[in-house]
Amino acid sequence: MKISSHQLKLLAEANNKRYLIKTAKEIEKKMDIRIPYITKHYDQKNLLIDIHNAVIAANLYDIDDQEQLYDWCVIRIVSKMEFYNMDEFKYILDHNLLVPFAKARHIILIFFTIVGMQQGEASWQ
Repeated sequence: MKISSHQLKLLAEANNKRYLIKTAKEIEKKMDIRIPYITKHYDQKNLLIDIHNAVIAANLYDIDDQEQLYDWCVIRIVSKMEFYNMDEFKYILDHNLLVPFAKARHIILIFFTIVGMQQGEASWQ
């Protein structure tokens, strides 16, 4: 029995699709446990769609570390922005000298820094 390259490609695509769906569902469950005060305000169908789209975007950049994927998706949900489609972040995401882990880490640290700065500003007021 031989499997053609076309069949292998179809199998790989189907496997990747299952991975993306499974990963999005796992991240949604983690969010419900870790940040229920945010997820309870989201329509559950839209929450899973937004998480799934964020996982797809991360996959396009080969970002697959589970904790980074979780943080990536939290940023998507909390900011309500598809940051991975924004010109402001293309330099990092398209940088050819950064490995996927470093790309994700840069994006995550930027958002955590912004939140920290905003909290600091609030304490001054």
